[in-house]
Amino acid sequence: MSFWSYKMAKKVELTKEEIFEQGYKEVQEFLKDKTTLCDYVEDKIKNYSDIKALTDKYHNLDLTYDELNTRINNIAAALQSLGIQKGDKISIFSENNGFHFQVCHGILRTGAAAVLRGSNAPSEEQNFILQHSNSKGLFIYDYKTLQKLKDNLNYDLLKFVVVMTEKGEPVESLNCPLYKLEDFIELGKDNEFTHIDGVLDDDAIILYTSGTTGFPKGVVLSHKNFLMQMPTIITGIAVQKGDKTLEVLPVWH
Repeated sequence: MSFWSYKMAKKVELTKEEIFEQGYKEVQEFLKDKTTLCDYVEDKIKNYSDIKALTDKYHNLDLTYDELNTRINNIAAALQSLGIQKGDKISIFSENNGFHFQVCHGILRTGAAAVLRGSNAPSEEQNFILQHSNSKGLFIYDYKTLQKLKDNLNYDLLKFVVVMTEKGEPVESLNCPLYKLEDFIELGKDNEFTHIDGVLDDDAIILYTSGTTGFPKGVVLSHKNFLMQMPTIITGIAVQKGDKTLEVLPVWH
């Protein structure tokens, strides 16, 4: 039983300092044998391969953990085939949907970091984020968002653009390769994914502030930052095998 479960069950009266100390010890114990968020997720997938992992009725997605893992690996393999390496940055401009998780974890498995922002953010802000982060690739929600950006993209750095859904008028010409997501996954099937070793302090996600008082500022989160939350999430939400959860907060927030 975790410390948090024990405290709830026994209604132990503790000071804030004692709660912090015990919680810190539990997190450090949890992190002892961990490497990256990718390895943690992949290890869990092995235990739940046939269970439903992701449902997005709006985009007709209904995937088991095994199917989800296959798509993530294919995205990672496609990225590696285009020269993406550990330490690179890849931007994702999208709202919550079932593709976002796949793409984000595909990026992380290559050792690259995912730069997140919503597709409804101002195009000037999106362009700034792309260039400031030195992103070598862009996953974008739809053609409508791409139409706003295409004339100002930094093609000297950008290796490719992937459109996650086909909403809006197709963009006919870019100065770099343009893929539909399903075609990008097919590219991954034709290439072998190479596992990348990582450590807790590797960059995982870069979130940008809204820029209300100036240019947006990038906030770098490591794999450790995410894994440190797991003990509290596991016991705090107390979900069981096969339960469903709803994601509401924007994934780029």
